[in-house]
Amino acid sequence: MSKKQSIFILHFQPLEKFPPVMNLLDYLGGLHAVKVYVVSRKNNSGGVLSNYKGESCVHITRTGLFADKGPLRLVNYFLFYLQSFILLLRYSPHSVLYYETLSSWPAMWYKKIRRKTKLLAHYHEYNTIHEFYNSMKLMKWQHTMETKMYASDYAWISHTNEVRLGKFINDHALGRTNPDKFHLMPNYPGRSWLKKSPKKIGNGIVKLLYVGSLGYENMYVKELVAFVKKNNNRFSLDIYAYNIHADVKEMLAVLAADNIRYHGGCDYSALPGIMENYDIGLVIYKSFSENWINAVSNKVFEYLACGLDVWFSSDMLYTHRYIQEDFFPKVIAIDFAQLDKFDFEKAIGRNGISYKEPSYFYENVYPEIYRVMKEEDGKN
Repeated sequence: MSKKQSIFILHFQPLEKFPPVMNLLDYLGGLHAVKVYVVSRKNNSGGVLSNYKGESCVHITRTGLFADKGPLRLVNYFLFYLQSFILLLRYSPHSVLYYETLSSWPAMWYKKIRRKTKLLAHYHEYNTIHEFYNSMKLMKWQHTMETKMYASDYAWISHTNEVRLGKFINDHALGRTNPDKFHLMPNYPGRSWLKKSPKKIGNGIVKLLYVGSLGYENMYVKELVAFVKKNNNRFSLDIYAYNIHADVKEMLAVLAADNIRYHGGCDYSALPGIMENYDIGLVIYKSFSENWINAVSNKVFEYLACGLDVWFSSDMLYTHRYIQEDFFPKVIAIDFAQLDKFDFEKAIGRNGISYKEPSYFYENVYPEIYRVMKEEDGKN
């Protein structure tokens, strides 16, 4: 890639709340081979999450206001789209990657006027056609434009796994489109997270860890808390959640259980140092949408990298393909609705099994998107 070429990345939501985007920026920045320009929203965490900075070759522009509700919310969209398009014209990037439909407008219009530009899209989540049609008008307008351009104008379209990607291709009748433009880009941590010698789980208190958003409606929070409180002679539970519903936060405060602790949110970069102090990482989503039924949480791979066993909700059907019990760290499907029937002593046991180093790291994934980004031919 020549010195004049650059990569432009659009992500409407604040970077700090989306670790996979920060991971890609870390990877691209670590190459020191290309300039990376990023436009995103201002960090609206109220100081809980530190601003992501990246390497010196990664240039980040944050747009908008902190307001997420009311009339001022609409200003955020306008400022993001306007400033993104102006910067695209200014820097004339070789490749433009956007995350999710909500970030797409500036990239698509830029592609229309600069035909040789590589246009790439990645989707954190899978949305059905019905969900698109029932979304806000701004989303529908952009998705209508996307669907007209998918087959002819995109160099790369990716989802986090093959089931989501397959559904996306079927939903948009792209079965006859060049398959080379469709890719998988799972949400793995970097190899720097790897804990070389994870400790075995002892006979004392087993330390459970939950990291992520937390709410009653779509998660087995009540069931988990009741189980840990009942088995206080065997388990402790620590919760790190920036996005936590008020009713759950109140419940944890009223509960006042000595073996259950809520720590608030923390920076993504701090998680390896936190996770290595625990035995088992938890993923407790219910099957509330096709998106989550066909998902594997980022936390599965992050827990494994740090040497933790993983207990995930059996509702998450796609995650079952990662089950491993013949070596550790283990990955075990749990029916959180029937924890009273769960043989946790068997799940904890590691007798007769050995450690197997995980292979789920972004260094094994991101070279492919970088290869497409740097290709000289802008034709699709």
